Amino acid sequence: MAKSLKTDKDFEGAVEIALFILKEIGSHYQSIYGNTRIGDFTELDIVCHSADYVLKSILESEDVSVDLKEIVETEKQFLVTYFPFLPIMI
Repeated sequence: MAKSLKTDKDFEGAVEIALFILKEIGSHYQSIYGNTRIGDFTELDIVCHSADYVLKSILESEDVSVDLKEIVETEKQFLVTYFPFLPIMI
């Protein structure tokens, strides 16, 4: 969904969805993420990488406002700080 919004140039919608996905995964799985007794987290990693890719693409786009890029950067810093287990890049 976030990828299609990015393609349609609804950058704010794409950012909102991608950040929502990452925050929800972070908050719901914080206590168990990486616990080998729980099982494999490969599918969650794929979702996180996809959401992070959308955010990275938006940061690199010339069509996106500086304000929105600053929001993305700030939110990614928040995610890395509070959910360091999420496979996202700064």
